[in-house]
Amino acid sequence: LTDDGRLGKDLSFPFGFGRRLCAGETFARFILFEVIATILQQFNLSMIDGQPCKLDDKIPGISVQPKNTWIRLSERL
Repeated sequence: LTDDGRLGKDLSFPFGFGRRLCAGETFARFILFEVIATILQQFNLSMIDGQPCKLDDKIPGISVQPKNTWIRLSERL
C-alpha cells in the first residue's frame, strides 16, 4: 500500500511478460491463493511482540520481506 492507503503498482514481474510469459503463472497464482487461504482458515496470525510490522526496512531477494518480523500462528479451535 502507498502512504495514502491505496494499492500501489506491482513493479515486479516474477512470471515475465509479453511473449516470454510463464505458462505456469495461472497455476502458480492459484496454488499460492489456496495455500494462503488454508493458512488463514486454520490459524490465527499475530505479531510475536504485539507491535505492528515495520515495512520500511526490507530484505531484498526473490521475495521482499520485512527484517526481523516474527509471526505467531495459533491453531483455531
